[in-house]
Amino acid sequence: MNLDKVINKTVERYEKILDNYYPSFGSTGFTERNLTFNFCSCFYNIAAEKDLVIWQEVPIENSKFNKKEHFDSLIISRKAKKLYLVEAKRINSKNKIDSVESDLKRIRNNWKNINIDEETKGYSKHAVIIADIWIPHSNEKAKKAKEYLLKQFNNKFKNAIIKEVKKKNGPLTEKERYYILCYVEEL
Repeated sequence: MNLDKVINKTVERYEKILDNYYPSFGSTGFTERNLTFNFCSCFYNIAAEKDLVIWQEVPIENSKFNKKEHFDSLIISRKAKKLYLVEAKRINSKNKIDSVESDLKRIRNNWKNINIDEETKGYSKHAVIIADIWIPHSNEKAKKAKEYLLKQFNNKFKNAIIKEVKKKNGPLTEKERYYILCYVEEL
């Protein structure tokens, strides 16, 4: 699966949403759950694969800590023999960029601890980070801080896909900017 295509469709989907609906008050941004839902939905539509598996809130068996951990989403493509573990992040601070690194480490270390069959264990595995960053219009200090975070993300995750959601109509103001970011790593 070409994830560039999935990201482009996800961006188009967000543009359509923002033409009709502003799901925030005061430029506070959107919840991570929307990223995984829209990304996975676009993946599903593009893949057009009848046996595609998509699951949200994937439990991780972790007897060492005995706490309830999960990955945000799982996509299994039997056709391509690929498994994607997806984590979403809303980038609004330096800590969130560090958290992306932590999520990648967690995926690398714990993919074996999800309940998949033996055949699927042999598929190629991919860690996918889907993130967004909302650059507000009203506060110059916050705007500069978020622009810096976007630059930091791009520097830290060299092959990341970064796409701006463009304003067409709707309630998104001219000065606000919204980006969807995607980083993929083969495990």
